[in-house]
Amino acid sequence: MFQMSPFYSVILPVYNSEAFIKNAVESIMLQTFEDFELIIINDGSTDGTKLILENIKDERIKLVHQENKGLVDSLNHGLQIAKGNYIARMDADDYSYPQRLARQYEFIKQNPSIVLFSNYFNVIDENNNFIATRRLPLEDRFIREVINKWNPFCHPSAVFKRELALKVGGYPKKKYQEDWELWKELIEF
Repeated sequence: MFQMSPFYSVILPVYNSEAFIKNAVESIMLQTFEDFELIIINDGSTDGTKLILENIKDERIKLVHQENKGLVDSLNHGLQIAKGNYIARMDADDYSYPQRLARQYEFIKQNPSIVLFSNYFNVIDENNNFIATRRLPLEDRFIREVINKWNPFCHPSAVFKRELALKVGGYPKKKYQEDWELWKELIEF
């Protein structure tokens, strides 16, 4: 378990995700690395999402219900209440392998100056059938070359320093590009 400040704060915004949310939450709760809190921001869901979330019991979960404010406000609220030094992102329709946080922790320990990174990821359909593996750039030089042309990070597998995200003002009010715009700010550190 964690002390006052967990290593990670996993931020998971949710809106009308009853079909996927239980699997997404369980994939985080079953991580082999346990020093985290899971912040779930239920952004005014009108389906069965709220009931599903209220029936998942774990002391590491911080469940926040709010009126519908949108993704950016939900993400920024999560950043504000997070206690971890690193933010790990998760979306309601995603699944994390059990070793995700442990492997990312090892990467951080080997690269302590790292500010932001994400992983390769597998694309699956609604029945969990594998479609493809998406490979993203790994080299800092290449990431810096392409970041103004396209987003070289996978938001739901991204990890970044909370303190620096707050320093740049969190996620900007950009619909559909909030993550990409934040990444552009963070790579300046």
